[in-house]
Amino acid sequence: MEIGERVFDKDIEGAETERSTFLIRPRSFLTIGDLYQLYGTSGGVNVHKLRSFELYRRNLYETEIITFDELLDGPNGILRKLSAKELFRLLTSVRGSLSSGARELVR
Repeated sequence: MEIGERVFDKDIEGAETERSTFLIRPRSFLTIGDLYQLYGTSGGVNVHKLRSFELYRRNLYETEIITFDELLDGPNGILRKLSAKELFRLLTSVRGSLSSGARELVR
C-alpha cells in the first residue's frame, strides 16, 4: 500500500465494500527552546551542542523539530508566512492546550 492510496473496507467474507479509507502521512512539528541555548557563556556558538542538536533533529523520522525563534524570527519566520485567517485558526485551535500565561498572550 502507498501513501495517498484508497483502501476499501472488506466485509466478513473478505469482499470489498463501498466504504473506503485513504492512507495519509500527516506532518508533525515539535517546537522547543531557542537557538540561543546553543551558545556558550562567552556568546559564541557551542559547536558540540549545535552539532548534537542538528544531528538529533535531522535524524528523527516523521517529526520536524523547530525552535521558537525559528518559528517567530523576522520576515522569514514560519508564522509570518501564514495569512491572518490561518494564524487565527492556529491560535484558536491550540489555545485550549496552552498554559494560562500563554493563553493570555494569544487573546
